[in-house]
Amino acid sequence: MSYKEHKIEKNPRQNLNKALNLGLVFKQVFSDNEKLNAYKIIEDNKKRKGRPSHLNIEQLLEVGQIAPIDFFLVLYQGKPIASAVVYHVTENVAQIVYWGSICEYSQCRPMNYLAFRLFEFYYKQKIKIIDLATSSLNGIPNSGLCNFKENIGCSAGLKYTMQKLLL
Repeated sequence: MSYKEHKIEKNPRQNLNKALNLGLVFKQVFSDNEKLNAYKIIEDNKKRKGRPSHLNIEQLLEVGQIAPIDFFLVLYQGKPIASAVVYHVTENVAQIVYWGSICEYSQCRPMNYLAFRLFEFYYKQKIKIIDLATSSLNGIPNSGLCNFKENIGCSAGLKYTMQKLLL
């Protein structure tokens, strides 16, 4: 896919070019050890930002027994620096439920690279929609996350929550 197809804004495009020139490696992982490495990167990222982790690695692997889940790593000089966990929601929809990077490698722009490679990966699989999940916590939008997602070519949409009160 080209930059034009992604509708990537100028600054994120420059960040992506920087990452591409560093020789980062995008890799789908399958072993439990590599999946744990991917999970740890995300868990550390969430802790650093004060965000909750809804599933531990054991629970996540259990979900993977029920529905397909993909795990990915981004490597810099052989070291994992970013990762993503993606659910297959339907035949045509993949949802990035967890992703994150190691703070010390932010100058490598691994999140721009990871997003681009995920788009490319699922485009080749003929997935029609990549859902980048919510950009809010308790209904309050995270403006930085919203801006990042819009700048890499995503569009915002509302998700409805259905509930039934049992009193």
